[in-house]
Amino acid sequence: MSDQLLSVGSNGEAVVTAKRLLNLHLFPLPPLTNFHAFDSDTRTRVIDVQRKSRLDADCIIGQPTTRRLVKKRCLVAQRETVQSDAKRAEVWRNIGKCFASFRLQS
Repeated sequence: MSDQLLSVGSNGEAVVTAKRLLNLHLFPLPPLTNFHAFDSDTRTRVIDVQRKSRLDADCIIGQPTTRRLVKKRCLVAQRETVQSDAKRAEVWRNIGKCFASFRLQS
């Protein structure tokens, strides 16, 4: 997702991932549905995230917006109550996968 831009009309797995991150970012708003399509509801949420993050509200999910969404996901994962070492290791593996899937560049 890091190398591609997502906007209204985009579809596929990158949109599914983005919508899952958007749902987490703007909790407790009702979750976005129709996961495979970047629709008008997604557009509204992207603009909300961009404005709250002081990014250009261009309705495009590119590097800056992706980084913000992934950062939020990782912060939430850190706050989750972890009952065992095995569960803690699983949470950190998921965080690593989250970053790897976006191939973030410094």
